Amino acid sequence: MGGLAERGRRWLEWNSGSSDRRFFLAVFLPVAAVYVATTTWGINGNVDVITNTYTAWSLGTSGSPLVQGYEPPADLQTWIAFLTPHPEGGAISSYPPGAPLIAAPLYAVAARDLNTGTFSRWDPDGTVVTIPLGFPDIWPGSIVSALTSAAAIGFLGLTFRRIDDPNSALIGAYVAAFGTSVWSVAADALWQHGPSLMWLSLAIYLTHNERWWGAGLAFAAALATRQLTGVIAAASGLGVAVFERRWRPVWRVGLTASTGLLAVSAWFWRWWDTPAPWGLRSDQASMMVGADAGVLTGDFASGVAWWQNALLGAFEPGHGFLVLSPFFLVAIPGLRRAWAIAPAAAKASALGGIAYYLIQHRIQIYAHDGYFGYRYPLEALMASAPLWFLAFRSSLNRYPRTGAFAVKVAIGAHAVFAVLG
Repeated sequence: MGGLAERGRRWLEWNSGSSDRRFFLAVFLPVAAVYVATTTWGINGNVDVITNTYTAWSLGTSGSPLVQGYEPPADLQTWIAFLTPHPEGGAISSYPPGAPLIAAPLYAVAARDLNTGTFSRWDPDGTVVTIPLGFPDIWPGSIVSALTSAAAIGFLGLTFRRIDDPNSALIGAYVAAFGTSVWSVAADALWQHGPSLMWLSLAIYLTHNERWWGAGLAFAAALATRQLTGVIAAASGLGVAVFERRWRPVWRVGLTASTGLLAVSAWFWRWWDTPAPWGLRSDQASMMVGADAGVLTGDFASGVAWWQNALLGAFEPGHGFLVLSPFFLVAIPGLRRAWAIAPAAAKASALGGIAYYLIQHRIQIYAHDGYFGYRYPLEALMASAPLWFLAFRSSLNRYPRTGAFAVKVAIGAHAVFAVLG
């Protein structure tokens, strides 16, 4: 055991003291190997995953987002996937194009016709309904999700390295990789989260290096994948400008990030005849400002008030991020010191993460059935990860055993979810 520990220590020092490229690979390669090995290869029945998978398959095999061959009974059109008939033929997703577009090249390489089989769903009355349906392979989208999620951790590790010592940055990246739902959810199938986290983490890394044009373009790609990430982009540019009293970050990040907003608006205008960047999700967007929804206490989903929903997103046993990744709880006492020493870019993106979390839990119930782990806090946690990293480092000096135990609990929980699905 002593020899193994010594080799591990030397390997850690060799990689953490290397170039950015080698450091990134030291994070990305082992994380990607684990993510690919534990990703979903068969059917994942979540409607979000199935929707993105159909679209990615269609883009890869035909170059069009109009899915041909999706023919469930008319009353169940959006029961299996959020695909609806289009006037030009076929069916189309109401989601933004970012996740399917990044997976489409692999579907093009692995092109094949739809599989024939059946889908099963629970009917509202409790019975199981089985529907014959053609469906695409799941595994290409799952591999893309695993690789983009691993890349997100790689860029996050580079940010950690920028603000703290390399050894801690490398370990912190592995904790983020295996102690959060980046592993158990984002890397598991073609949700929007894997690609959006990759673009977000790249943008945050670039803001820490004051490469504002590149950061804005990465934010644009994130926005075209998951529109609400525009809140993090805005906070990052404005926050750095306020904290450092200079305006270059605002207009450079704002100008380039807005191209993502324009792109997704053009997408919805072309395929849905609406320039609204949230497309058909306008009902959710209006809930934030609707008089009938209230501001802080209005019920909006399953009879849960906004403040309750936000708390459930943090503390609900099966889906709360503070429960399933308890090292965040350990980090809370260190947040004050972390804020005092954090660079402006870390503070700004953390504020964007808070805004994202509150808005996301204003427009969506904290979790849905069919998976364990947390989804909706992921982008918020990625945005605030540099601050959490510094806070955990500070708290670990005071609570080393508690911190180590919390990390072990988190990794164990997400390993179970990642392996069992």
